[in-house]
Amino acid sequence: MFGFVSLVGFVLWLISFPMAGFLLKDLDLLPYFLTGHMVGFGLIYYYNYVFYRLAFPFVGVSSLLTFFFYFFPFKGLLMFLLGFFSSFLAVLVGYILSENVRVWSLLGLALGNVGVLLLMLSPFQDMYKMFLISLLPLVSLYKPINLFMSDVDKQGVSLQFLVGIFLLYITGGLMYRGIMSYYSEKAYFLGIEVVFYAIAVAIAYFVISKGLKEGYLLHIAVLCFAFSFSLMHIQMAVSLNLVMFLMQMAFGFTDTYLLYSLMKIRNPLKAFPVGFGTVCLAILSGYLLAKLSLHISFLLMVGNLALIAYVLYKLYAVKPAQEERVEQEVQNELQEEPINQEEKHSSPELEFLQEMLHCMDADRKRLSTKELEVLTHILKGKSYKEIAEEMFISVSSVRQHCRRAMEKLNMAREGLEESYKKWQEEHSKEQAT
Repeated sequence: MFGFVSLVGFVLWLISFPMAGFLLKDLDLLPYFLTGHMVGFGLIYYYNYVFYRLAFPFVGVSSLLTFFFYFFPFKGLLMFLLGFFSSFLAVLVGYILSENVRVWSLLGLALGNVGVLLLMLSPFQDMYKMFLISLLPLVSLYKPINLFMSDVDKQGVSLQFLVGIFLLYITGGLMYRGIMSYYSEKAYFLGIEVVFYAIAVAIAYFVISKGLKEGYLLHIAVLCFAFSFSLMHIQMAVSLNLVMFLMQMAFGFTDTYLLYSLMKIRNPLKAFPVGFGTVCLAILSGYLLAKLSLHISFLLMVGNLALIAYVLYKLYAVKPAQEERVEQEVQNELQEEPINQEEKHSSPELEFLQEMLHCMDADRKRLSTKELEVLTHILKGKSYKEIAEEMFISVSSVRQHCRRAMEKLNMAREGLEESYKKWQEEHSKEQAT
């Protein structure tokens, strides 16, 4: 619950103010904020101990800088500093989410965006609204958490998927600098677009919670972008509103995919700085490209080129890399020492498997530790998706481990599950007598 609340507070603060929000008063300060953000993420990535020592006080500084924004004369400098200090806030929220991964926490993205609309519609003066959102960064400090360095922080992380994320988020920069200027003039109801973002997040949550492949979210996002670019050619008020709605849905799918992918990585102090830093760099790149020319044909050209590059990347780069990574994981497991057959039983499933292994022929290949762990989870009734999250490996690796284990046992998965049921029945009878 704490992770969900922290995410809501962070998103509401981010979207309503520093990320070119309505409280920024149309000031062209987004590049300053993004640059400061990236500097902070780089510092956290290379020097983890800085985060452990300064995360909490820097969140407080972010709150103070937000509160005094209207009173500080040098807005560009202040926004750079706000970006730097708030990078610790962003990673802290990610750290909290990673401590206890809950898929429903992703709905905080939706609620945070809807909160921006409600804040816009509230009758209070902007000064009071700014005071309110200056308190939101402090939400992440409400419940104390233990920040401590561990061996996990020394591990590297595989973030190749961020190449595709970078290509998609370039359109985010185009939207902030170029498309928003067109949309604000012809919007039927300025701010209603966040509702479509929330709808996309809700759909994405449904996809993930049902155990479907989260990669589908990016495919849907690409389709939304493609349709929006097509509608931009019409250049009518109704089509421009539809463009913004589709783009917001595309970012809802993309943001949910990104956050969910980063949450599952065991090393949040490597994953979140790189992940969020990639998004900042992409948005800044698109923003600067859009600033070269506000002509809509230029925006369409850059946006379509980004989509084409993303599709080519998915076709020719992702699949071979995934296959190589899965094979490497499996090969690493094959190099493990065979499990100790006399290992103490810790669960009925493990006890059953070890009894089966004890009866195996001596010349038959033994199961590796990961193969045994996968089979244990399968007998507990977990899906491949759940097993992958539990073991922090890919779904493809889970399937590979299961297939190799079944080959070593010379039986099908259904046969293993049936044998386990019979074993349970016999075991229950023995205990009863």
